Amino acid sequence: MSSLAGFGIEPGTIPVGQGCRITNLETYQKHLIEMRAVERLKEPKRQKIHVPSKADVLFGKGAPFQSHLGNIQLRSLVSERYKAYAKAATKGQKMQITKEIVQTVQQNSGLFLRPDGGSWVCVEEEAARQKVSALFRSLRIRIGDT
Repeated sequence: MSSLAGFGIEPGTIPVGQGCRITNLETYQKHLIEMRAVERLKEPKRQKIHVPSKADVLFGKGAPFQSHLGNIQLRSLVSERYKAYAKAATKGQKMQITKEIVQTVQQNSGLFLRPDGGSWVCVEEEAARQKVSALFRSLRIRIGDT
């Protein structure tokens, strides 16, 4: 097992002990989740995403998009910040709140993706921020706040 270190693999992260017995599987699964999160945020970002993750926000209309976990989590973030957004006195303050929400999604390994043929592509940060702004407007209309 110690020979794995020569390949850049920490032996403690592999869930196999002496005699090829499975050990610390839970630790290994946590390690994989952390590594996937780091890899998704590396620059330059991949041009095409073939399978969106649960943390991704998908651009599009209809139930398949609205029911995606990343979109549900985004709507929850918007709901949590709605009062601050509604109280914001300037456009700049509102823009700052939308940027913070985009950053929160990204810090949780989420990407903002739009469909592109049979795959997905990342949108620019401005498009992501505009989506968040649109969600604030939709929420305002839905709750009847003027």
